[in-house]
Amino acid sequence: MNTDDFLRALAEKTVNSTLETVLGKNPQSFSADYVAKQKETLIAQSLPDLRKQISQLVGAPISGSESIAHVAYEFISIKYRALPANVRQIIIAVVVVLFFFVLRFVAGLLSIIARILGYLVYEILLALGFVHIIYESRSKESLILP
Repeated sequence: MNTDDFLRALAEKTVNSTLETVLGKNPQSFSADYVAKQKETLIAQSLPDLRKQISQLVGAPISGSESIAHVAYEFISIKYRALPANVRQIIIAVVVVLFFFVLRFVAGLLSIIARILGYLVYEILLALGFVHIIYESRSKESLILP
């Protein structure tokens, strides 16, 4: 979804809600063609203003063909570069710590899955007779060297 599509959907939603409040309980006071034409006119007039407002908010020019992800990245990038150096270092440290904990969590989940699969393979091998468990009855001696 590019920026113009998003702004058009936002303008349509705003115009529809405004028309619902203006027309109220009597939507038949105007013809459907007239209302549709007015909607399109209002949407077409509001798109450049919305694009200008978003451009001012982001701090970078927006042509309308950019993706929303690109605009969001530009916004975050500009705000991040405007921060003092020590705050940027703290943000980097926090992101690294969060990344570490996410990896630890994922590794724990993968470890549990690997253990379950290993146990299932072990039980299947026991059931099929590929593996035998032999108990030794004699005791073992341990040598401890000084």
